[in-house]
This record gives sequence, structure tokens and C-alpha cells, in this order.
Amino acid sequence: MQASRKKLFNDYNDMHNYIIDNWNKKVSEEDDIYIVGDFSNERGYLKTAELLKSLNGNKYLIKGNNDKFINDAKFDKTLFKFIKDYHVLDIKNYSKIIKKAVLFHYPILEWEGYYNNTILIHGHWHKDKKYHKLAFNTACDIHNFTPLSINEILKMVMNEHL
Repeated sequence: MQASRKKLFNDYNDMHNYIIDNWNKKVSEEDDIYIVGDFSNERGYLKTAELLKSLNGNKYLIKGNNDKFINDAKFDKTLFKFIKDYHVLDIKNYSKIIKKAVLFHYPILEWEGYYNNTILIHGHWHKDKKYHKLAFNTACDIHNFTPLSINEILKMVMNEHL
């Protein structure tokens, strides 16, 4: 557990309960939710599966460096709609300017559509490091351990972009 998390939570159960509560208040059973890696650094699969089952929504995982649980043969991968390294999401229904979002765990210098107003939605950094106006860090540590909607992300990106 990082120092900042230790200051906020008594233990992992306290943190998990907080995240589950924030998630389920915001995400409905029908919502699609894309996790850009590091969902769980649990070494086993049981606790991660239990956590996933307690969260609302259709969950998609973009693999992060700490998602070791997916390598366990006993882990039920059907808890995710897909598990990928990288995904391009069509968001033209949400924005007239930004048409696509690249979902990748790691912050990178250029991405597919980089020169065509495509945003990068990433995680990995647990501090708010802004390195490009069209890259957005969704690490839960910097967003009150709460998922963000595409509209919220676009609003923040567009405020930086304009």
C-alpha cells in the first residue's frame, strides 16, 4: 500500500469498501466500464473475483503491470467482457471534436490517432502528472477512488485542450 493510501485507509478492506461504495453509487448494472489496468495486485484470484462480483457494470480490462491475477488458470476471465493490452474506443456520440479514445495502461508519447484529436486514457501513474493535453490519467488515487464517465473525462480534457 502506498503512503498516501495508508493515510486515507486503515487497511485494504477499508479501501476496498470505499471503492466498492463509490463505484456502485455511480455505475449501474448496464453501464460499460473500462478499467485501464492495475485493477488488483492480489496475488491470488479469489479476492479479485470477489471484488469484481461486487461491482456494478459490464467490465472491460486493459491489462496493467499489476494484474497478475489474470495469469492464474483458476481465475474466471468471464468476469470481464474482454481482457486486452490496448483498445480504441469510438466516442463520437459524446463529442464533436474528440472522436476516439485510446485505452492503454501506460502513458505513452504518441498513440493511434494522435494527430487527429484522439485522446489517450491511461493509468499507471498514481500521481497527477500531466504530460500531454490529450492524455488523461484515470488512476483512482487521483480521482477520489471513484470511476469517471467519458463525459467527465472529455470535459476535463477539453478544458485543457481549448
